[in-house]
Amino acid sequence: VCSSDLFAQNFEKFELTEEFPADAANPAYKFAYPPLPWIGARFKFQVMDLNGNKVLGKSFDRLLFQRGTVFLGTPDMNNYTVQADVMTDGNRRVKSDVGVINQRYLIALKGNANELEISSNYERLKRVVPFKVEATKWYTLKSQVKVDADGINGTVFAKVWEQGQPEPEAWSLEAKVNPRSE
Repeated sequence: VCSSDLFAQNFEKFELTEEFPADAANPAYKFAYPPLPWIGARFKFQVMDLNGNKVLGKSFDRLLFQRGTVFLGTPDMNNYTVQADVMTDGNRRVKSDVGVINQRYLIALKGNANELEISSNYERLKRVVPFKVEATKWYTLKSQVKVDADGINGTVFAKVWEQGQPEPEAWSLEAKVNPRSE
C-alpha cells in the first residue's frame, strides 16, 4: 500500500469469479485477476482465498513466471512510502522470497537466508540485516526512499515486523544511495 490512498488496495472487495481448472495435483478453485492498471500482474498473480481472507497470491501454473514484478504508479513519483502485508510460502527448510520495490530499490524478505535486504538493479547495492523469517507467517514490510536536496543522492529505509504487532519506531535497515555510482 502506498502512502497515497490513490494506490491503497484491499483485496477483500474482489469477487472471485474466474475458475482455475483442476489438475492431477490440485482441485479447481475460484480467483480474480489483479487490478488491470498493475503492469505485469495479470497471469503472474491472482486474488484468491487463503484461510477465509482474499489475498494477492502467486500463480504457479506457468513455471516461466515463478518470479514476478508488478509496477504501479507514475514515473514522476518520488519520496513515497510503500507498505504491504506479506507472507512467504514453504516450510522451515524451503521458504520463498517476497518484497516490494520502491523507486527501483528492492526491499525483500529473503526466506531461506533469514534476512531483510535492500538491493538495486544488477545487485550493485546490497545491504542486509538478519531477520528470522517463518514460513506461512504474516509480516508487515515498509519502505521509504528519501531523495536529498541535490535530487541525486538519497537514503532507502526498510523495516519489517510481525503483522498485528506495533510498528517499531526505528528502521531495521538504512542504505545511503548514489544512483550515479551504482
